Amino acid sequence: QTMSSQQPEGEPSVVKPRFAFPSYLNCLLGFFAVRLVAALVTYVGDCDETFNYWEPTHYLMYGTGFQTWEYSPEFGLRSYGYLLPHVGVGMLARLFTSNKIQVWFSIRTTLALFCAACEALFVQGVRYRFRDTIAWVTYAFLMVSAGMFQASVSFLPSAFAMCCIMAGMGCWMQQGSSRVSQFWTVFAFEAAALMGWPFSGLCAVPVALNLMTGSGYRFVKTVIWGLSALAIIMVPTCLVDHFFYRRWIVPVLNIALYNVFSKSRGVGPELYGVEPATFYIFNGLVNFNIVFLLALACPLVLLLCRDSCRHHLGGTGAWGTLLILSPMYLWVAFMSAMPHKEERFLYVVYPLFCLAGAIGLVLLVSRLCFGRPPAPRKLHPTAQAALDARAAAAAAATVASTMATDRGADTINPRRHGRVPTTEPMMTSDAEEVPA
Repeated sequence: QTMSSQQPEGEPSVVKPRFAFPSYLNCLLGFFAVRLVAALVTYVGDCDETFNYWEPTHYLMYGTGFQTWEYSPEFGLRSYGYLLPHVGVGMLARLFTSNKIQVWFSIRTTLALFCAACEALFVQGVRYRFRDTIAWVTYAFLMVSAGMFQASVSFLPSAFAMCCIMAGMGCWMQQGSSRVSQFWTVFAFEAAALMGWPFSGLCAVPVALNLMTGSGYRFVKTVIWGLSALAIIMVPTCLVDHFFYRRWIVPVLNIALYNVFSKSRGVGPELYGVEPATFYIFNGLVNFNIVFLLALACPLVLLLCRDSCRHHLGGTGAWGTLLILSPMYLWVAFMSAMPHKEERFLYVVYPLFCLAGAIGLVLLVSRLCFGRPPAPRKLHPTAQAALDARAAAAAAATVASTMATDRGADTINPRRHGRVPTTEPMMTSDAEEVPA
């Protein structure tokens, strides 16, 4: 950091950051550069991606392709609503080329762009909530993660859910900002569950509870947002699926019921393979290396460094940080308890691994290298009393001035005229905002 060379006497020094965090557009371009490479060089590593998504997409575009049992009208476990945006991109690419390989890469490039846009929103939310240091480290972890490199361009509902949850978390972490409506938080999480993977709705539970608690107004507003998002997503999706299946069907409900009640038919998830509880530990180490360990250890680090959390995390305390990271721990615990495990099941919380790892790293390095943050200096009781008296006098003068200039109908509503941004209650009392 550099200090301003010339300051008026008696004024506090202005601290200017040496490296300002990039804007949303610059973050988008940086992420897209990496995700584009992934789109061009990464192979299709999952059989479900090939047969459940690329095959039916090819059928809708060219009229030929195999049908898996999930798309059979008897089961109806997959929604054509998820396929159609990809088909639209492919049909647009066909206007410029007849080469199927180039069309395939155009769809993959669009997936890379969508993921980059969601990542940029995510890190902007991290910056708003935790300030620049955590945002920079999270940005770096997302860039170099092997897991994100693979997941970002995967044509899978779990990858789509990952992107939607990134966008939702980015909006949620900007709670209190007038720039982002929390409707988009609700919409993104519902899109993840209703258009992507229904089980990803588990990650929305802490977010929904936070948005709905605090007052009756917040509860009603969140319910209205939820119903609005439900209508926006499900009405066109049901119409599309009715067109293809020739009957009214809700695939997102069918797949949930099929997995929940499959054991009653004598066939459970074990049919597709059983892995030990350590499967996701080794998988996380392969994809995230030490960042995965830092993410798992983050609650312990927050406990050890709870007295310095606000100092290093932009004013967000330990409990507020755990609330933000809670979807990740819920998801890992839930998936680890399932007998059938696959790498793509963890795509949903890959970005939160990077955020939790960044928080753990910054807190550990700060504690090991700099020790505890300096305690605020206490004033002498006489000086404190004089300061309180001056503050009370200033407040009284402000109130008197306001009352004197009030002219009834001529009074300007600052919120109505945009002079004061409307704010929402913060996530918890532990996550109060402080000036940068």
